Amino acid sequence: MIRSQQICFATANSYEMHENGALFPGYDFFENFEFISKLLPISSAFKNSLIVSLTSTLLTAYLGGLTARYY
Repeated sequence: MIRSQQICFATANSYEMHENGALFPGYDFFENFEFISKLLPISSAFKNSLIVSLTSTLLTAYLGGLTARYY
């Protein structure tokens, strides 16, 4: 599996990352996000939009990398 693909899967589903050989061993994005959100009381709508924007940013970067590679 391509490394940038692995990063996208890691953001979307951190458990899938561990199955495929973790990019950052023992690092769970969502566990740490939950810990941070307990420190900073943020509304769940904002948290969801943050996760979506993070995932879409990584996906855009991945697709941009593919485009740059083949054109």
